Amino acid sequence: MKTSQHFCKDCHEAALSGPAKGLMADLKAGRCHHCGAQAVMTDNLSCISGEAGGAQRYLCFSCSNEANEVAMEKFRAFEDGDESLPISDHQQKLREIVGQIDAHMRRWVIQRYN
Repeated sequence: MKTSQHFCKDCHEAALSGPAKGLMADLKAGRCHHCGAQAVMTDNLSCISGEAGGAQRYLCFSCSNEANEVAMEKFRAFEDGDESLPISDHQQKLREIVGQIDAHMRRWVIQRYN
């Protein structure tokens, strides 16, 4: 027989250990990289861009939804690219895409709050 446990938010956080507990603490203290709202998740695109040693970035719910939609559109176009290009060209293209997403998010946040 399969059993499950359902915790309230406080009990769930109390049950966390190790890296998950640290991540939860970071999210509670974190602010969205784009708009400054309460963080709910990490921004994995900052890792894709190849920013070595950069600080972890976080996203709020609204910005993560918008950034993910834009990223899906941009990465679909990237998938149609030339696979014979050297890895360094692919890495450069990924950095360009992340830059385009960041630029879109700056404009989107301004429009959202106006």
